[in-house]
Amino acid sequence: MPDPIASRLDQLHDQWVSFADDAHARMLVWRAEPDERSFVDAFLTRESDAERAETPDLFLRLEAPYQDESTHDAALAAELLALARESDVELGAHSSLLGALHAFHARFRPQALVVVWLDPSAVAADTYKLWLQRLVYATPDWMRVLAIAGTELDALAAVSSRVRTIDCELDVVDAMDALTDRPGARGPDDLLRRLLVRMQREPEHAHAIVREGITLAGTQGWSEVVGALQLALASTLAARGELVPALGAYDAAAEVASLRAIARLGQGALWLNASEYARARDVYLGMTEHEDLTHQLDSYRLASFCCMQLGDRERAWQLGLRGLEVATRMDDTQRERSTLPYLADQLTRVRGSSVVEAKLRELLGTRWRAQLATVA
Repeated sequence: MPDPIASRLDQLHDQWVSFADDAHARMLVWRAEPDERSFVDAFLTRESDAERAETPDLFLRLEAPYQDESTHDAALAAELLALARESDVELGAHSSLLGALHAFHARFRPQALVVVWLDPSAVAADTYKLWLQRLVYATPDWMRVLAIAGTELDALAAVSSRVRTIDCELDVVDAMDALTDRPGARGPDDLLRRLLVRMQREPEHAHAIVREGITLAGTQGWSEVVGALQLALASTLAARGELVPALGAYDAAAEVASLRAIARLGQGALWLNASEYARARDVYLGMTEHEDLTHQLDSYRLASFCCMQLGDRERAWQLGLRGLEVATRMDDTQRERSTLPYLADQLTRVRGSSVVEAKLRELLGTRWRAQLATVA
């Protein structure tokens, strides 16, 4: 039986080669469903490893977050120059991405394509799409741009003949199904995978399938699987409007230490959606001592929001300030990926403060409000 994972990586390989062989194309928008992203990441990780790569192309992953049109080019250029310095290569000073790429190409003279791998999936700003359009127009023949996205870049392909859109179409459910049919597939991961496949194929029976899985995993002592299934059950019950049973399922999932934070945040979201702000606030306040700074910030932000809805603006302000203090303890990467811009917006709505505004500019930059559309 063919390996279902390897066959999907081969499928992505063929899609890439088809694009790379198109001399007119300059950008590939690889349209991937959420459950397909891990396969695309695995393919690109393999192709970024010189010893394992099956294509000659050189992939450069650039992850500088988009803040605004005037600074993004320089941010990506700085990231590329830093990558070169990690290899003890100095490419000089360049304030534009293309300038840095030309220097990179002149220095290394690769025999195949240089691929700039971007991930715009969290970017909704129209100015980002305009920036991409200009980049594609100026891309030389030895370079390609790659973006992994959903449907957010469809308009770009419509206005530029140099942009190709390819749907991955990996049929992940079928791949999971094939994995469960392997000889000896009887462990906890296999059970969880098998149940998830059944849930996707028979969504009308999801509740009964999860209950069956919880019973079976419990008899085997697989607590992690039981917890994961309780989360799935909570989601199923919540979608059916069964609030109290869903809360109970989250409680059961929270008994597994590694899933406790996810379960409590799920409970908070249920109360929040039910406009039970006092109950939601209490759940979020119980999460503020979590060791993960991202969870801490989100907990303070959401507890502050609940206080605003309850008319307690003073407590909303104080909790927001505590969330801001958590943000100061994050490193740059954590902060860039956090929901700090939303906390910032919330704080400024509660009360004006020149000191807080100055701190927000220090942490987020002067145009931090433009990030509100880009935070997932």
